[in-house]
Amino acid sequence: MEQILVKNLVKRYGHRTALSIPHLVVEPGEFVMLLGANGAGKSTFLKILATLAQADSGGINIGPHDIWKHRKSIRRYVGYLSHETLLSHHLTLRENLSALADLYDVERKSEAIPRILKQVELAGRADEPLSGFSRGMLQRAAISRVILIDPLLMLLDEPFTGLDIKHKELLLSLLGNLGEGGRTTIMVTHDLEFAQNLATRYIILRGGQIYFDGRAYDEAAEHFRKSFDGVAM
Repeated sequence: MEQILVKNLVKRYGHRTALSIPHLVVEPGEFVMLLGANGAGKSTFLKILATLAQADSGGINIGPHDIWKHRKSIRRYVGYLSHETLLSHHLTLRENLSALADLYDVERKSEAIPRILKQVELAGRADEPLSGFSRGMLQRAAISRVILIDPLLMLLDEPFTGLDIKHKELLLSLLGNLGEGGRTTIMVTHDLEFAQNLATRYIILRGGQIYFDGRAYDEAAEHFRKSFDGVAM
């Protein structure tokens, strides 16, 4: 994974500026926890980085490549976990993962899929359609999709949503193991304390702008609390 460089990035919705980041650099292998109140611009930033939305001005480079101009090739190296599963709910989980493995040219998919299903504790439900899955099961299914493609860049938007404490701990362990591979991760979460051991850096957005950027948890936690002053969660 190469360096991520954000330059004069602006995204507007109508007359509202959702995101305004003059300069930001994320180095290879960093685990960035992206924080802020609802409407701060966190999900918008991830969508732009995942090449699912285009900035109104400025842009983002990964290495020398503008991500929007090279979005077709960039997407092969990005694992994006959103508020939607991005899976077909009329298909079984195994069918979904098999189709995804073919799309991303996953090697030895017959071995990889059962291993990942076991990791997310869904091996026993692999041949059932997703339409019958609970919210927590759907979240774990979506996580399995990200793990399967073994991305160089992971973009996780509230990955703990819908998970009970047992499966939150499971996801923490999985993310810790994935981080050892040197990949870059940017994770949006409100669970600052719960996931603090994963992060190497904390960025707080407020009103679409960077309010805090640092590496110390205690300092980040203090600014995180202050960032909600007068702002609805």
